[in-house]
Amino acid sequence: MSDNEINNDIINLVVARLGAIPPNVVMSIGDIEDSKTLTPADMIIEVKNKSNIGKKIIETQLMFLRSLKDLQIDPELYAITDN
Repeated sequence: MSDNEINNDIINLVVARLGAIPPNVVMSIGDIEDSKTLTPADMIIEVKNKSNIGKKIIETQLMFLRSLKDLQIDPELYAITDN
Protein backbone atom coordinates (compact mmCIF):
# COMPACT_ATOMS: atom_id res chain seq x y z
CA MET A 1 0.00 0.00 0.00
CA SER A 2 1.52 3.29 -1.08
CA ASP A 3 1.34 6.60 0.77
CA ASN A 4 -0.83 7.95 -2.06
CA GLU A 5 -3.46 5.29 -1.35
CA ILE A 6 -3.66 6.23 2.32
CA ASN A 7 -5.72 9.34 2.93
CA ASN A 8 -6.61 10.98 6.25
CA ASP A 9 -10.10 9.45 6.30
CA ILE A 10 -8.60 5.96 6.17
CA ILE A 11 -6.07 6.80 8.86
CA ASN A 12 -8.79 8.27 11.09
CA LEU A 13 -10.97 5.19 10.59
CA VAL A 14 -8.16 2.81 11.50
CA VAL A 15 -7.11 4.95 14.48
CA ALA A 16 -10.72 4.92 15.74
CA ARG A 17 -10.89 1.14 15.43
CA LEU A 18 -7.55 0.71 17.21
CA GLY A 19 -8.68 3.14 19.91
CA ALA A 20 -11.55 0.78 20.74
CA ILE A 21 -9.09 -1.96 21.74
CA PRO A 22 -8.45 -2.08 25.51
CA PRO A 23 -5.04 -0.55 26.34
CA ASN A 24 -3.83 -3.67 28.15
CA VAL A 25 -4.11 -5.79 24.98
CA VAL A 26 -0.89 -6.40 23.06
CA MET A 27 -0.47 -7.85 19.59
CA SER A 28 2.56 -9.41 18.00
CA ILE A 29 3.08 -8.33 14.42
CA GLY A 30 5.61 -9.89 12.08
CA ASP A 31 7.15 -13.28 11.52
CA ILE A 32 8.90 -15.48 14.04
CA GLU A 33 12.37 -13.98 13.53
CA ASP A 34 11.24 -10.37 13.26
CA SER A 35 8.15 -9.78 15.37
CA LYS A 36 7.19 -6.70 17.32
CA THR A 37 4.78 -6.55 20.27
CA LEU A 38 2.54 -3.48 20.15
CA THR A 39 -0.13 -1.96 22.33
CA PRO A 40 -3.06 -0.16 20.68
CA ALA A 41 -1.27 3.15 21.36
CA ASP A 42 1.87 1.82 19.65
CA MET A 43 -0.20 0.69 16.65
CA ILE A 44 -1.84 4.12 16.40
CA ILE A 45 1.60 5.76 16.30
CA GLU A 46 2.72 3.35 13.56
CA VAL A 47 -0.44 4.07 11.53
CA LYS A 48 -0.11 7.84 11.89
CA ASN A 49 3.57 7.66 10.88
CA LYS A 50 2.69 5.46 7.88
CA SER A 51 5.54 3.12 8.79
CA ASN A 52 5.77 -0.29 7.15
CA ILE A 53 4.03 -1.83 10.16
CA GLY A 54 1.45 0.97 10.13
CA LYS A 55 0.72 0.33 6.45
CA LYS A 56 0.27 -3.38 7.15
CA ILE A 57 -2.14 -2.57 10.01
CA ILE A 58 -4.12 -0.28 7.68
CA GLU A 59 -4.17 -2.92 4.95
CA THR A 60 -5.37 -5.59 7.40
CA GLN A 61 -8.10 -3.36 8.82
CA LEU A 62 -9.36 -2.43 5.35
CA MET A 63 -9.33 -6.07 4.26
CA PHE A 64 -11.46 -6.97 7.30
CA LEU A 65 -13.92 -4.14 6.70
CA ARG A 66 -14.25 -5.00 3.01
CA SER A 67 -14.96 -8.63 3.91
CA LEU A 68 -17.99 -7.52 5.94
CA LYS A 69 -19.88 -6.45 2.82
CA ASP A 70 -19.97 -10.08 1.64
CA LEU A 71 -21.05 -11.41 5.03
CA GLN A 72 -24.22 -13.45 4.81
CA ILE A 73 -26.43 -12.93 7.86
CA ASP A 74 -29.30 -15.30 8.50
CA PRO A 75 -32.41 -13.09 8.90
CA GLU A 76 -33.91 -15.71 11.23
CA LEU A 77 -31.24 -14.87 13.81
CA TYR A 78 -32.51 -11.31 14.01
CA ALA A 79 -36.23 -11.86 13.49
CA ILE A 80 -38.48 -9.84 15.76
CA THR A 81 -41.17 -11.87 17.45
CA ASP A 82 -44.22 -10.87 19.46
CA ASN A 83 -43.44 -13.25 22.36
